[in-house]
Amino acid sequence: MRIKEIKINNFHCYQQTNFQFADRVTILIGKNGSGKSSLIKSIKNALSIFFSNNPLWGYQTIVGSVSDLSVANLSLREIWHDNDMKPAEYVDIRVTAEKVNYEDGSSDGIPSWSFRKFSTPKSKLQNSYYKNAYKYFRENYTDNTAWPLFVYYSDRYPHIDAKLSDSIKIMIDNDEKLYRCWGYYHWDKDSSCALIWQERFIRIHNLLFKRQQRFSRIEDKRSKEAVACRKDIEKFTAEIDFVLKYIKKFTSNADSNLSDITNVLQVTDIIVDGVNENYLVAYFADGSRRRWDELPAGYERLYNIVFDIAYRSYILNGPECEPQGIVLVDELDLHLHPSMEQDVLQRLTSTFEHIQFIVSTHSPLVISNTPLGDFGKIILLRHDGEIYDHTDISDQYGMDYDLVLSAVMDTEPRNAKLEQLKGKYLRLMRRKKTELAEETLVAIKSLVASDDRYQQIAKELNLDLKED
Repeated sequence: MRIKEIKINNFHCYQQTNFQFADRVTILIGKNGSGKSSLIKSIKNALSIFFSNNPLWGYQTIVGSVSDLSVANLSLREIWHDNDMKPAEYVDIRVTAEKVNYEDGSSDGIPSWSFRKFSTPKSKLQNSYYKNAYKYFRENYTDNTAWPLFVYYSDRYPHIDAKLSDSIKIMIDNDEKLYRCWGYYHWDKDSSCALIWQERFIRIHNLLFKRQQRFSRIEDKRSKEAVACRKDIEKFTAEIDFVLKYIKKFTSNADSNLSDITNVLQVTDIIVDGVNENYLVAYFADGSRRRWDELPAGYERLYNIVFDIAYRSYILNGPECEPQGIVLVDELDLHLHPSMEQDVLQRLTSTFEHIQFIVSTHSPLVISNTPLGDFGKIILLRHDGEIYDHTDISDQYGMDYDLVLSAVMDTEPRNAKLEQLKGKYLRLMRRKKTELAEETLVAIKSLVASDDRYQQIAKELNLDLKED
């Protein structure tokens, strides 16, 4: 499944606009406040209609045992307001999408649908505007077909963990294959499911070890006990291998167009370690090993995104189906070293060939080092007073970094570096990493022309922290 177009009326900052998306990757760029987050939220709201639970429509819901899967709620403050703070009559987010047959490349149009709600008190979402799309979804995505992945990664992912509720603990401890609906758990939340999937991986890894130990002690390998044991071994191995396959693929250096092909990034294995408390350890091609939760912040976020996509896809469709669907990533370049900024989209699209990525970024390196060709596009979003507009810009692959900054992103290189460091300082302070934050302040001081300007910046940063 992929989105072709979205038309937005009276949602957040948008009074009336529309966006077209590329089949494989759409990059959203623009200054803070230009509407990137509003666009991403509109997509999340529109996709949430497939989690309807209306028994009168005669279809079994895909919500299953995941109680918090539902159609998004829309508050009055999310409706576009005029200068007198009067809300528009209604919100309407209209989507054109298609179902894709990845075997032959053909596609079938899904009935267009609208996420519509009036601004009158106690108004409810108008489900008649998406009923036909929902019916198509349930008739074409059945128990016997692959389901599309929907998932969103916020700029706070994975640093806000989803809590391990009782239902989650039951899911993690389930020896059998999980119900497919769990592949959508917290798909649209700011919080991270990284810890949940890691706990599940550890659980399955330990079960596999126990079954292998038991099988080795069975004398008659044709006995019922041996057959059952072998079946469990195959099942647990498939789950682990599926996730590991995509981590290895993402971190491999097989693509000759990559900028960074050092072994330091390449994961060769993930094992479970620990005595009183289990944890994941990643082994790298350069011979080093590292606890998964101690990876550098940029790599931790990126590797967890890959881990998350792979695990959700396995739960949705099992080990035989390639991951497919729609993935939204806010601030793709967050915490990344420049060498990884250059390669991140290339790695993601080559790892997940059937995923449509819609991502936002502030990095010229992401833009200028991603060959888009026929399958991708860049949308520049702008904001001037009450006017929000956007335009498609040409492929920037191979363009000079400073040229992209000044001509495309309307920012002088020195100012861009300063803004990047300020953002980095705030993120580090919020995560209580004061030593690294102090080092960032030193870097900021080296960029500015005077001590007075540095003191002004430091004061502004402290005010930002106090407002948190």
